Parts: sequence; structure tokens; C-alpha cells
Amino acid sequence: MNRWFARLVQTCHDNEQSDAIFRALIALGSESVPPLLEALQNAREQALERVVEVLGQIGDERAIAPLIDLLIRTASEEDFFAGLINEPLLRRIERVLTNLGALAVEPLLPLLRHPAEKVRQVAATALAEVGDPRALDALTLALRDANWYVRQQAALGLGKMGDKRAVEALIAASQDRESLVRRAAIKALGEIAPEESIERLALMLQDSSPPVRLAAAQALSTVEDPVISAKPRQMRWRRWAGSLLQTLSASGTPWLATTGRNGNHSYLLVG
Repeated sequence: MNRWFARLVQTCHDNEQSDAIFRALIALGSESVPPLLEALQNAREQALERVVEVLGQIGDERAIAPLIDLLIRTASEEDFFAGLINEPLLRRIERVLTNLGALAVEPLLPLLRHPAEKVRQVAATALAEVGDPRALDALTLALRDANWYVRQQAALGLGKMGDKRAVEALIAASQDRESLVRRAAIKALGEIAPEESIERLALMLQDSSPPVRLAAAQALSTVEDPVISAKPRQMRWRRWAGSLLQTLSASGTPWLATTGRNGNHSYLLVG
């Protein structure tokens, strides 16, 4: 086994030889995990990526803690400011932790509070992809993270979970200064509870970002016969009604929309 690892490190630039070693290590399965974990501590940077890849193929939960340690070492603030972050290695770690699924959820949760942005980004992405309900509270808090990418991933993860307890926080996130975060929040609201978010979704039809407006229109398309009502002076309903029709027309979705009045309120009926 040690001879194979020495060979792996020596031939990490020789794809044909290193691939053959990979296949042999993967075939050994859990038996190869202990020396692979040792290699995470000692291997050169080029070999590290291959070791992480093998661990991902094996899928053993013993790799979770060492991979998180490697993630934190790789994404240190010092390296970040020096421009020395190994992005390919981070992406491999992220992919392996994501593929480990529910096994990695509990160890990943504390990383959403880590001081290093890259660590929080990897944790948020993995947790969002897994969509485990145990991450609901942590991802809800992450909607207020200083890093926009973390906020975006948190919104996408909450949408995947489909838990209505996140609706209020997602409505707040739909007002984020970053358009990608607003779009993710709107998409999540459409997946969780568009009926309960109609007023907010209608307002987002006037957003400055075309992708956000389209996301709002697509979210509204999932509601059967929604009635969007409000005082005309407060919402300027004619503007967003026209915006809705224009957006829906551009999206290619078949729609029927009518406008009207009911007492002191104006409404738009879409179906």
C-alpha cells in the first residue's frame, strides 16, 4: 500500500500511471481509507487533488473530518489575501462533501460561522445541494451572511428543503442588494409557498434586474388563479401589471391575465 502511495505522489503528472493506481485504490474500497487520510496530511499539492478524488469515489464517512481540516487549511485567510487559494482543490473537497450527503451535514453546520469566507462558501454550497432539514436554521441565519455567495446558496438550499418556516426570511432576502441573491430568494419562494408570497412576488416584477423579474413571473406561474390586490397609489399596480405581461410574454409561457377593480382596491388576475 505504501509503495502505491509513493508511486501516486511520484506520478501525479503522469495521467496514465496515476489513473491505474487510482483504480486499484478505489477497488480496495474502505481498506485504502487510512493511508489515504494520512496522505492528506503529507502529500504534495498536486497529489492532494487526486487523493481527495479517490476518497470521494470510495465515499467513506471517515474522510469527513480530515477533509474539513484540509478545507480550513486550504482556505485560510492568509492564503486568500495572498492570492494563493487552490480553487480546484476547494471544488474537489466541496464535491466530495456534497456527495457524502446526510453524513456530512452535522460536521458542516459549524462551518457556516467560520471566519474564512471560502470555508463558509463551501459549507453553504454543500448544505444547499444536500437539502437536509437539519440545516434549516443555519441556512436561514446564513441569509444574513456578509458574503453574497453564501447568502445565495442559503436561499437555494432553503428552497430545496421546501419548509414554510423559511418564508419570512426569504421575503426579507428578496430585498437583498445583490441581484443573484434576490433571484435565489424569489426562486425559493416559488418552490416553497408562492401563494403566501404573492404580494412580494408581484413587487419583484419591477426589480431592476431582468433575471429577477423573470424568476418572479415564473414563481407566480405556479399559483392557480392568484389575485394580487393592493391600493393603487401604494403599488402602482398598472406598472407592475404591464411588467408582468411583458415578462410573461418574453418567457414563452401561455398566460391569461386580466385587470379590474373591487371597491377601493385594484387587482390583477392571472391564470
